[in-house]
Amino acid sequence: MTLPEIEYNEKRPASWYSMKCDKAKNECAERLAEILMGDSWAVYVNGTQLFDKYENKSPRDVIFDSIIRDKITRHPFCMLNDIMTKSANGRIDIYLGGDIPWFVVCWYNYDTDICVIEYYKSQVYIDNENHEKRIAEFQ
Repeated sequence: MTLPEIEYNEKRPASWYSMKCDKAKNECAERLAEILMGDSWAVYVNGTQLFDKYENKSPRDVIFDSIIRDKITRHPFCMLNDIMTKSANGRIDIYLGGDIPWFVVCWYNYDTDICVIEYYKSQVYIDNENHEKRIAEFQ
């Protein structure tokens, strides 16, 4: 399976977090941890792969991916701190759902010190939702 292209079909409204506020910063990290604990398949920070279960990998690389996934799930600040300390804007792409993908994109704006978490679904996800609704109507 290959990494799907992010499709920008809104799944739900975006969440905004001021990184100047410790409470909001912690809420942002907690939200990212919740997302990662779900069915996360890949994470890229500023285009750099942290882990990717879509790729066919050696057993050793699969173990490394699992260790990285566990680490960033328990400590999402390691991703946030990386993008926040570079005096530039940053982006975290999270791929969820495997072959029925949906996506989370976390944007960090250096000038405003705000993180925005956006939620998107793929056309396959939309088609699956519609299919499940039609089945429910007949039951």
